[in-house]
Amino acid sequence: MKPHESATTTTKTACCTSTNHLTRVKIARALQKRAVSKPAQELYRKDVISDFLMSHGIYPHLLGYRYLRSALMRGLVHPYFFDHITQVCYPALAEEFHTNAQSVERAIRHALLRAEEREASATAKEWGHCTNREFLVRACEYIRILTESSAITENNTL
Repeated sequence: MKPHESATTTTKTACCTSTNHLTRVKIARALQKRAVSKPAQELYRKDVISDFLMSHGIYPHLLGYRYLRSALMRGLVHPYFFDHITQVCYPALAEEFHTNAQSVERAIRHALLRAEEREASATAKEWGHCTNREFLVRACEYIRILTESSAITENNTL
């Protein structure tokens, strides 16, 4: 292998890792201008929510992960979605995933307990043990603030 070939491959890998960030920046800018379609907004939100859940110790192999991601997506769109969690949130998620409300509640609780047991998450250290509703409301607000602040910093750098 030639010396200049290894430099080229490292440049390519560096570009590939920064491509995801550049894509997020472009999507955030487009969201600010409202020039992006609803599916692109939804993909951006799913990406941010997935990153949040995984950074807090809730991984995709858990059934509750899907329910949490969907609930947070709905909570970002409808801020009052979590006000009546047992009457509104759980039945809506159960209908979406073709199951019952008790299974949704149990799977979310299980995912939160698994994350807390690992103690690898910042949530377990900062928030301690919290109910499903407390976690959903706090996570939704955190993600909302995170996306708004990243959009503001993107506008300031332009």
